[in-house]
Amino acid sequence: MSMETYERIMLNNDIYRKLAEGERSIEADEVMEGFDSLKEIKTKYRL
Repeated sequence: MSMETYERIMLNNDIYRKLAEGERSIEADEVMEGFDSLKEIKTKYRL
């Protein structure tokens, strides 16, 4: 296996791991609505 193939496989594995983690967070209701999240960031950083 070439280094390029290995790196591509590792990148794909990382993407799929992050997608699975996001889906678990959504199912566990551990996410915020987009506007609420932006409002919190604006408040935190005084924007």
